[in-house]
Parts: sequence; structure tokens; C-alpha cells
Amino acid sequence: MAASQRMPSAIGVHVGARRATGSVTSDARLAGNLLRMFSSGGSTRSDDNGTYVTSTLHPTGLGLSRQILPEVMQTISALPEVSAVLPNGESLPPTLSLAKQISSLKRAEEIFQQFGDGASGRGGSNVHLDAVRMLLADRLCLVGKFEETATCIESILGMGNGWEANGIDETSFELNLALAKAQFYSGGGITSAAERAVDTATEVEDADTAALRQGVALNALALSKLSCMDYANESSMPEELANEADECREMLSMATSVLNKPTTNGVSLNLAQSLALAQAASSSNQGISEVLYTSLRVKAMGYEKVPPAEHALKYWKNALSQLEGNDNIPIADIIRSRLHSNIAMSLLGATIPGDKTKIGEEDLKIASENASQSLKLLDGVIERSSSVGDDTMREALRIVSGRSLHLVADCYARGESAVTAEGLYQSALDLLNDEKHNNHGGPLALIESREVYNSYALLCANWEKRSRDSDTMKEKAEQVEEQIAGCWRNKPLTYSGLWLFSVGDLQ
Repeated sequence: MAASQRMPSAIGVHVGARRATGSVTSDARLAGNLLRMFSSGGSTRSDDNGTYVTSTLHPTGLGLSRQILPEVMQTISALPEVSAVLPNGESLPPTLSLAKQISSLKRAEEIFQQFGDGASGRGGSNVHLDAVRMLLADRLCLVGKFEETATCIESILGMGNGWEANGIDETSFELNLALAKAQFYSGGGITSAAERAVDTATEVEDADTAALRQGVALNALALSKLSCMDYANESSMPEELANEADECREMLSMATSVLNKPTTNGVSLNLAQSLALAQAASSSNQGISEVLYTSLRVKAMGYEKVPPAEHALKYWKNALSQLEGNDNIPIADIIRSRLHSNIAMSLLGATIPGDKTKIGEEDLKIASENASQSLKLLDGVIERSSSVGDDTMREALRIVSGRSLHLVADCYARGESAVTAEGLYQSALDLLNDEKHNNHGGPLALIESREVYNSYALLCANWEKRSRDSDTMKEKAEQVEEQIAGCWRNKPLTYSGLWLFSVGDLQ
């Protein structure tokens, strides 16, 4: 491939064809917008209880701080070690880095352990110690200390002290869901917390709230099971893996069905909207599981090329239709962006690691339109949040933005526009490289980063006098793979589209 900027019709006309300046200019501008946003400021916001919490939309955000009662927050904030991580008098976010906030909260934990005030919580603990641990767990998860996060939440639940985590109260569901997320990202292949979240989901009186919680919990359990699948044995066990993927897609189908519509006529507008958003997010995960199942089933039958999963495309398109009317709602646009990225990914053939077979012009056109639409939606969220000084979406969008840029870059690479593709691969890596950010993107971000390097390597391999660069990118991909924890290794790129969301993400 020559280094010249060649623009075949499938790219030049259809990728991001939304401004007269052309696709290269608009996609580059959108990439620039994303990079500028992520280079400034933090990712916290002031919540109703007076504490700054990271958005649960961040891939590894928990949002446990929201579960702390205002009167409890007021009591623990009297301790300097706690007040140091809370907003100051001008309602600005704390100036301490996440690492220093963690150290400060660990000191507060020790103080409350030593001088407990007798305010009993679950398992004989005290509610103020539990609250400090919720603040601590939020921050531990954001910096990628997933196993320590899980231990912290287990302490709140009273596990490990002869007390089973089966008590029912208003926070048991949220705590088990948060623990499921920590276990999901830790690479340990554990499903126990997600199973308890399913068990406690319906322990509320309102049927529609129960349906929302059940749908969210079923997603958590299905994704936890998907994380347990061992792709290291994929070549020798495709049939077994296909059966495991089939179980997960059935569970996600049930989740989407549960979330389908309110069960009562008197459901509130906010709850109805949360149900609709949860159904769309569940459909996104359901389609991913369908792609994984199709890929494994076809490989088990001995075929080399995996066709686009038609059922998955149907789920994603239906979800996009169901989101119509939810305009200018950030979370709705983020889910739309995920759905468009899923469509592009499936058409580009990202179901098999290293599968970069040729793509037809019509499929490339559709993939290009969806990849660019995904990027455009994120740009819209950025512009709206910037106009009101809202930084809460910054880290939440970093990983999904890297994924969108990767797909747009792949479209340019398939259309033989090497220079533009290279710039977009570099931009995607800038967003996905957690060393440049305070927060950790988790294993899904590492999987995405690994495959950006592999795509970049393939681009250079087909580019005159760039073989050395190709080898460098392959080495970097291998280095990223070494960073991936436990059961997340060897997972295909398709996994990066999964989203273990919480009820708080939808509100």
C-alpha cells in the first residue's frame, strides 16, 4: 500500500458524510475534540449527599458513594481523613490524587475500626465504617485494584467473619452488583456476587423497579459467565465454548425480555425511561453474545470465515429504534454509540483475532457509516457537557471513545487510506493508554488496546518500508496481552463491546 491519501468511494462518500468538508476532516476534528476533552480536568461530580463521586458510567466505576445516607456522610466527614476526599467549601472536587485519597480513606478505616461508635450495620459492623469503605471501594476500583476492591466490599457485606452475605436490606443488591463488577474486572472468573444480585433483585415492592433490577442483575451474571470462558483452549474446545456462549445469550435474552415494558400503568416517567435504556443496553450485550456464539459455532463446524451475525444486527437495530425520542440524553447517546460500534465491528469481521479478510464495498459503506455515527454521538455528548461545565462524562467516555476511533481507523485502513488510518490508530491509543490517565479502563480497555496495536501492525505490514514499525506494533500488542489479568487473556476483540452496567448508570 502506498502512503498516499487515497479515498475510495466507500470511504470518501459514506464515512462520516455529514459535513461538506468531507470525511477525513470531520473524523479528524471529532478525534481532536475527544483528545482535548480527555486532556483537561477530572471525572467527579457533587452528588446529593455532598460527596464527589465518579460517574458509574466509567467502565470500572461503582457509584457506591450514592448509597451513603446524608446523615452518615455528615458524621464521617467530621474526620479530616474523610473530609480531605470530599468537596471543599466552594463545592470543588478534592485536590488530592486518587492514590492520596485511597491512603487517606485507609487511615479513616483504621480509625473507625479502632474506635467504633456502636452504630450497628450488617454483620455486626458499624454504618460509619461501612460508609468509609464504600468511599474507598469506589476509588480502589477506579485505579484498577479490583481484588482489593472486592475484599473491601466483602468486608461491608460481612463476609469472611462467619456471616453469610444473604441478609436483605436496601443496599444488599447494590453492594452485590458492585462486588460482581469488581470480580468481573479482576480476572478471577467468579460469578457468586452476580448470582446473589439476581437473588436479591426482586426484594422490592414495586414490580417495575424489581424488573429493572432483575434485568440489570441478569446482565451482570451473563457477563460474569462470559468472562469465565477459556479461549486459551478455543482451538480444541470450540463446541464446549459455543455451548457456554449459548447459555449466556439465553440469559441475556431473558434479561432483555424482562426489561421490555412496564408491568403497571402507573410507572413513573423516570422509571419508564430507565427501563427503556436498560433494555437497549441489554440488547447491546445480547448481540455481543450472539456474535460470540455464532463465531464459535461456525468454527466448531470447521469453517474459516465467520459471517456477520444476522440476529445480533437485528437486536442492535431494534434497540436503536427503541431509543428514538430519547434525544439529547447523554446516557441514551452513549448506548446508541455502543450499538453503532457493535454494528461496525460485526461487519468488519472482528469476531476472530487477526481476521482482517477483505470486506465488500457495501458492507464497508455500512460499517463506515456506523463507526462514524458512533464517533459523532460521543462528540455531541462532549459538546453538550462542555457547554455547561459538566466533567462527569470524561473518564466514562474515554474507553468507548477509543473503541469508536479504532473502528473508524479500521474503515480507513480497509479503504486503503493509510495516512488517515494511522493518525486515528494513534489517537485511539492515546485514549486507551491508561498510563496517561488517573483512572483505569479495566481488562476490556486492554483488549481494545491490544487489537489497535494489531490493526496498526497490519497497516504497517502492507505499507512500503514500514515492516519494522509493524514488528514494533506486534511487540506492543504482546506486551499489552501480558498485562491482561487472569481469565481475560486470549479473549477476542468482540468482548470489548460488553458493558456491565448498573441501575445508577441509567439515572
